[in-house]
Amino acid sequence: MGVLEAPLTNSFNYLRTSVLSSRNLEVSKYTGWTGTGAAIGDAAHYLEYGAEARDEDEVEKVIVLMSDGYANRPSSNGPGYARTMAAYAASLDVTIYTISLGNDADLNLMQDIARITDGVHFDATGSGKAELTKRLTEAFEQAAAAIKRVQLVK
Repeated sequence: MGVLEAPLTNSFNYLRTSVLSSRNLEVSKYTGWTGTGAAIGDAAHYLEYGAEARDEDEVEKVIVLMSDGYANRPSSNGPGYARTMAAYAASLDVTIYTISLGNDADLNLMQDIARITDGVHFDATGSGKAELTKRLTEAFEQAAAAIKRVQLVK
């Protein structure tokens, strides 16, 4: 099951000071498990059928997935389930742009998720705060450029 961290909003300040605040980004917040497939499935379903869903002609449905790519839920086949949910997203015309984060990221899974949905994969792997900050900023800028009509707020 996915967790809705915040309602849809145009307020970057709200996201920065609440959802993305250091007090909210705790190690093992979700008990150390990464349910990538559930997150993809829930997000795609919400974009298609949720209260904020819009007519397909009005808006492009996009998910930006930033992860180390280690899908370990369900424990029997987390990566397979993530790929299945990516196919579900694609069936709803949802495009997923993936950003691999961290030195040990599972690049293959993240690339597959993007490919399955006709998205693009961005590599922000590396180590150390300075290198990761640089690589992540580059990945965000590239993702914003790939997702037409998006402006990255710094």
